[in-house]
Amino acid sequence: QGFAIVGGAGKLLGGAVNIDGGLQPDGAMRFAAQGTASADGLRRSSDFGGPALARLAASLSGQTTYRVALNLVNGKPDLLLTSNLVGLASELPPPLRKAAEVALPLRLQTAAVSDVPPTAAARDFIRLDLGSVLQAHYVRDVSGISPRVLRGGIGVMEPAPTPAAGVAAAINMPSLNLGDWQRLLDGLPVLPGVASAGEAHATASARTGYLPTTLGVRAQEVLMGARRLDQVVAKVALEGPLWRVNLESEQASGTIEYRAPRLVAAPSPATR
Repeated sequence: QGFAIVGGAGKLLGGAVNIDGGLQPDGAMRFAAQGTASADGLRRSSDFGGPALARLAASLSGQTTYRVALNLVNGKPDLLLTSNLVGLASELPPPLRKAAEVALPLRLQTAAVSDVPPTAAARDFIRLDLGSVLQAHYVRDVSGISPRVLRGGIGVMEPAPTPAAGVAAAINMPSLNLGDWQRLLDGLPVLPGVASAGEAHATASARTGYLPTTLGVRAQEVLMGARRLDQVVAKVALEGPLWRVNLESEQASGTIEYRAPRLVAAPSPATR
């Protein structure tokens, strides 16, 4: 029997959304949606993107249109979301700051990995592109209850790395103000294995699995409060419980070690 949605309408992310689609002759399910998302809607949609999205959305204003295509072939989802982000202004630190009238093409795709051996665990990939500003990609094991990141890369103002395992990041910016980013991310789980306040161990592990354990930074200047470093090249790596930073700049060079706070699971009701 056929199944179809024609002219479906609803509310999502603070705006209206229209949906069409259904069962196709080839047995696949295909849906197309177009709608409007507002900054206020993103702030209120904590279940959609977690506390990190809500925090980032606090620096956004306005609204923008988007399109979504969802295909279900043999039970495997293939989702593509696109938007030019026109109408949405950002006061996030550079390079994510933009005026409402400026286009910044967003493309987010997730789909099953097709070339997985029959005996291997099911996998999917996620790819995010934000103009030439940000690129991220991940391969995940989706055979369990919660997806587990196997490898991934994040690139800011340069292509994302492609490590064989783990998550690596690369940043190449004219100016990097660490204070701005610290104030924005304060209290969020921005280190692998570190939970935000009230967040349980399993939830923190799932969220922080997308964060890098190695990071390469190149910047003409790095600002840290009243201090400034010029022509910075830094390599950051997580080695057991320690973060090790190898730093080169015109003003200073050397190695810095930082021990991240231990993750403490939220107590269960029986132990409170």
